[in-house]
Amino acid sequence: MTTFSKLQWQKELRGHALSATEYLVLSTIATYTDATGTGAHPGWSRLAADTSLDARTIKRAVKVLLAGRYLEQTAEGGNQYSKGRANEYALLPASLAFGAPAPEGGHPVSPFDDEPDGPARGALGAARGTSGAVEGVQPVSPHQITTSGPSIIPPPSETGASPDALRIPTSSGPSRPDWSLMSEDFESLSEWLDAELGDGNWDNSTAEGMWLGESHPKAIRNKLRKDAS
Repeated sequence: MTTFSKLQWQKELRGHALSATEYLVLSTIATYTDATGTGAHPGWSRLAADTSLDARTIKRAVKVLLAGRYLEQTAEGGNQYSKGRANEYALLPASLAFGAPAPEGGHPVSPFDDEPDGPARGALGAARGTSGAVEGVQPVSPHQITTSGPSIIPPPSETGASPDALRIPTSSGPSRPDWSLMSEDFESLSEWLDAELGDGNWDNSTAEGMWLGESHPKAIRNKLRKDAS
């Protein structure tokens, strides 16, 4: 029976073509896994608090890590499944990731190396949209990582605030939604969508995809409302 070792898994990440952000997010998710390297479901707000990164940056990094086979999503989160349920992840063998360093005299290891066309090679670059690191960050070694970043505004789900907390008071007339907060924090957007469309009565995948694409919250709401009609 093979025994999983987080220390050995972390050692195998040495030399991988990961940016500082990707390495930080991956290492943080790993701290939430169990003894078998599975069962991590920290949620975007928790990862934001742990890493001092904004939720959108974390989601982009996770997208790269999934495409690069560093992580596997084992369960989908979203209010349509359970209130406040987060995506669940498992660690994959670092030696089989697409960003693994090439063996001496060979090419980078890929689980699809037996396929003649090598369709999966370059998956990290494709996920980033570039051939290098995300957002102009050059790949670095783990010891070069810094954890400084923008301050995080806790979403209502963590502070116990009602959906009214997502609205900005105005000098006259009704308050308006805090579009800026919802554009930076998906869980805040989820709270507002629950208030607008009904608790969990909307498709999380559609909302998440549009949010990553930087659609305005109102456009996301209108799309979800149209799809549900």
